[in-house]
Amino acid sequence: MSMPSVFVINLDKSPERMAGISQRLDQLSIPFERIAAVYGADLSEQEIAKHYCPQLNKRNYRRPLRLGEIGCYISHIKAWQTIVDRNLSCALILE
Repeated sequence: MSMPSVFVINLDKSPERMAGISQRLDQLSIPFERIAAVYGADLSEQEIAKHYCPQLNKRNYRRPLRLGEIGCYISHIKAWQTIVDRNLSCALILE
């Protein structure tokens, strides 16, 4: 079995975190691709509504998601969509 594609979700405003994970993956000779994370505080109401339904969330969970959690969720959707678009059989997503 070949090694899965590796994606690292990272906020543009966190270059130090990217440098740290990049160094660790490079030490392990693991190639990866960075996916720019979505910063929840920068989302418009329309962008939030496209991906998040407060009523559905309320039925399934004990509290509403915070903006950072919604941004994280949308970031993972971006990674999943990349996997689907490339027709990958498996992938590893890191934060």
